[in-house]
Amino acid sequence: MDFFRFRVAFATDDGKNLIDRHFGDANFYEIYDFTEDGFTHLKRIENTTKDSIEREDRKHGDPEKAKKIIDLLGKEGVDFLVSRRFGPNITRVIEVFTAVVVREKKIEDVLRKFEENEIMKKLSMAKGENKRILHL
Repeated sequence: MDFFRFRVAFATDDGKNLIDRHFGDANFYEIYDFTEDGFTHLKRIENTTKDSIEREDRKHGDPEKAKKIIDLLGKEGVDFLVSRRFGPNITRVIEVFTAVVVREKKIEDVLRKFEENEIMKKLSMAKGENKRILHL
């Protein structure tokens, strides 16, 4: 059994720091794979949904925005969404992903935290459960 095997999307604008806005407002998502051997950066994905949802007629927590984020990251096989903040659409995205709320600003610091054995176990166990929100 691959106890530690999951894919994570970090909300970022610069590839180094997590944004201090809602997850869906990031310019990019840095995608990482985690296994018992550590983590591997796979790719950076542009948040192509951002331009189509930033029109003035869109309300805060728009279900269309959530659907587009779910489609974009679902195609990449993402299990966990990591950000410092999530908006009202968190109730929609946790139907598909587990949302991980962190205090750290730097992606590198979160990666180190994820490598801690207890955190990896917690994340791996959450992958198999109903989707939810984790605070780390």
